[in-house]
Amino acid sequence: MIVRVSLPLPLKDSFDYRSNFPLRKGMRILVDFRNRKEVGIVTGLRQRSSYTANKLKTVIEPLENIPSLPYSLLKFCRYLSRNYFCSYGESLKTALPLLLRTKKKIHINIARELSRQPLSQSQPKKKKRIYIREDFRGEKRFLLYKSQIKETINGGKQVIICLPRWQDVKRAAFLLGDEFKSHLAYLSSFQSPSRQFHNWLRIRKGEVSICLGTRMAIFAPFTNLGLIIVEGESFPGYFQPQKPFYNLRDIAWLLSQLTKSDFIISSDFFSLAAYVLLKENKFKLLDLRERKNITVKIFDLRNIRKRRYPVFSHLALGIIDKYLSNSKRVAVFWRRKGFSYFIRCRQCGYIAECPNCNIPFVYWKKESVLRCPRCEKKVKFSSLCPICQGEMLKYVGVGEERAESILRKNLPQAKVVSLSNSPLTNDWNVVIGSQSEILSLPLKPELVIVSGVDSLFSQEKLNAAEEGFLLLFRLREVAREEMVVFTFLPAYYPFIALQKGEEWFYKKELIQRKRMKLPPYFYLIEVNIRSKVEKVAERKYQELLSLFTKVQKNLSFYLYELGYTKKLRGNFYYTCVLKAKRRSTLNRVWERVGSDFRPGRSKISLSLI
Repeated sequence: MIVRVSLPLPLKDSFDYRSNFPLRKGMRILVDFRNRKEVGIVTGLRQRSSYTANKLKTVIEPLENIPSLPYSLLKFCRYLSRNYFCSYGESLKTALPLLLRTKKKIHINIARELSRQPLSQSQPKKKKRIYIREDFRGEKRFLLYKSQIKETINGGKQVIICLPRWQDVKRAAFLLGDEFKSHLAYLSSFQSPSRQFHNWLRIRKGEVSICLGTRMAIFAPFTNLGLIIVEGESFPGYFQPQKPFYNLRDIAWLLSQLTKSDFIISSDFFSLAAYVLLKENKFKLLDLRERKNITVKIFDLRNIRKRRYPVFSHLALGIIDKYLSNSKRVAVFWRRKGFSYFIRCRQCGYIAECPNCNIPFVYWKKESVLRCPRCEKKVKFSSLCPICQGEMLKYVGVGEERAESILRKNLPQAKVVSLSNSPLTNDWNVVIGSQSEILSLPLKPELVIVSGVDSLFSQEKLNAAEEGFLLLFRLREVAREEMVVFTFLPAYYPFIALQKGEEWFYKKELIQRKRMKLPPYFYLIEVNIRSKVEKVAERKYQELLSLFTKVQKNLSFYLYELGYTKKLRGNFYYTCVLKAKRRSTLNRVWERVGSDFRPGRSKISLSLI
C-alpha cells in the first residue's frame, strides 16, 4: 500500500511512502525524511505512486491504532493551508496537542466510530447563524447557550466553546452549571502538556460532548460537530501569531460551514469585520444589552491648564469632589503602569533602557524595580546613576502609582485605591486602573474619568481608531451616570461617536477605509523578518523585498517597505506590507515567494489584516 504523508515542515508537497501496516487517513506515523526520523500524518491512500518502488521509503511504524485527526479536521486543515500561508503539514501540526507533536505512541479504545461521511448529507441545510450582543459580564446569553447546547447534545452532536482568556473559561464553566459538568473537557495552551493531552484524549474517545477552551479549542477532534460558540469575538488575542496566521472568528466561521453546524458569536461591541457580516445578513442579531442614559462630556485640553496631566487640574478635581460629596464612587482610567515612564539623570542625561527591547524601563516605586513594558524584564532600582554616579534623577511621566499618590494628596477625604497594587474591597471612593481592571469592577462607579487615550490613536496600526473606539465605549458602559473625557483631539471621529452613537462610527470608519483602499475593501498581509542579529535581519529583509519585486511584475499587488520597526525580546524586526484587491492574489504571491525564500538564521511571520 502507498500512503501520502504530510510533514510538519514548511514544504508545499506531500510525499509517498510504502507501508506494510494497515493505515488510515489522519494517523500519525514515523517516517525517514532526509536521514531523520520525523512524525508525519497520513493524508491519502493510493494503490500506486508516480515513483518506482525502489525509490520509495518504507514507513517505519505507526504511532497509534486509530487516526488522531478525524476526517472533518483533515479537511479543515486543508482549507487553512490554502488560505493562511502555511503548508498542509504545518496546519495539521497546529491541530494536535503538544504531546502528539512528538514521537509519543498512543492506543485509543473507541467502542464505535462515527461515519466518515460528510455531515451535510444527514443535516438540514439551513443552520443558525446568531450574533449576540450584551455587556461583557452579562449572563443572559449563557441562558441561550444552555438551551442551544442541550438541543445539540440531545441530537447526538458535539459543541465547541471558545473564550478569550483562561479565567473566562473557568467563569463560563461556572455559569453553565453542574448540568453539563460531566460533558465538559478543557483545551488551552495554558494547560500543561500532560493535562492538555488527557482532555484531548477524552474528546477523541467520545467521552465528552463539549469542549470549552481558548483559541486552541477550535481544533477539538470531534467527529460530529453541531454547534460552535465564540465569546468576545472582538478580542485582539484571537489572532494566532504563529503558523497558520489566522483569526479565530474567521476560521470558526469556516469550520461551521464545512461541518454544517450552528454558529454563535457574541461581544459587547462589534468588531468592524463582524459589523460588515451583519450588514450582509450573514448573521441574525440578538441584542441583549440594557440601554443606559449616560451623560458624556468631552473637554478640550487645549483650553485647560495642567494639560499634561488633566486629572489633576482644578476642573477634574472639582468634578471628582462633587461626586464624592454626594457619597458616589469614581473610577479613573489610567493607561500607564508603574510610577513614572522612565528615569533620566539630570547630570549626564542617561536613561535606563531594556537591553532586549531598546525602550526605557518603567520605574515601579513600591517594588523598587525597573521593568520593561514589553518583555517584563526586571532590574533592581538604584538611586545612583550607573554612568556618573550622580543622585539627581528625574522621574519623567506619571504612572498609575504616582497618579494614586497625587490623588490622595489632593483628595484627602477620599479612599483612593490603585487596582494594580492593592487588593480591591468594597471600601473605596476612587479607583484608578487600566481598562481590564475597571471593566471587572464588582461595584460600578457613578462617574468614569478617561484621560491619556490620545496616544492610542497615534499608533502605527491600521485598527488604531477601532481599538480606541472600543475602549471609549466599554468605559462608558461602566459608568452609571456620567463619563468625562479629556483629550487634545475632540474633533477626531471616535470622540464624536460618543455623542452620535456606535452606528455612526462604523459607517465613518468604513468610508475612511474605502477611500484609503484598506480592509475590508482590500486585503493586507504584514510580513515580519526577525533575528537576534540586526545585520542578518536586514540582509534577509532585502532578499525578501527583491523576491517580492520580481513577482510583482506578473501579479497585481502593492508593496510597502516599512523597514526596521522595533526591537522586541532581543529580536530585531524588519517589516513590509502587501496589499491586493483579492485574497487569492496574496496567496499566489506567497506561494511563489515562500518556496524560494530561505530564512536561514532569521525567522519570518505573516499577519493577515
